[in-house]
Amino acid sequence: MLDSNKYSTEKMLQWWYFSGGIPKHLEWLKGASDDVFNSLLSEYSPIIQEGVYRLVEDFGSDHRTYFSVLGGISKGNTTRAKLEGFLKMGVGTELNELEEVFDVIEKTSVNI
Repeated sequence: MLDSNKYSTEKMLQWWYFSGGIPKHLEWLKGASDDVFNSLLSEYSPIIQEGVYRLVEDFGSDHRTYFSVLGGISKGNTTRAKLEGFLKMGVGTELNELEEVFDVIEKTSVNI
């Protein structure tokens, strides 16, 4: 019986690379569609969901605020003033912690 190249060396290497070699993730990827990359990026991907759970754990009870700040940044509000206007709240503490404590963002200066 042919496996349609599902278990080729190249596919197995892709699965290992995407999963970080974690057996639980390898098991999930084995059942994923042929388009492994899009399966990993799906909002229902167990790997994405695990990332969200880890961030909630790291951010603690203020996780909603941190997610709002990161969401605002992802929508192009990349200056503190724009971000605070978008969220209608001060974000100085959160920005500092996202940079200094969690190492998720990095402050840069723009020369015009």
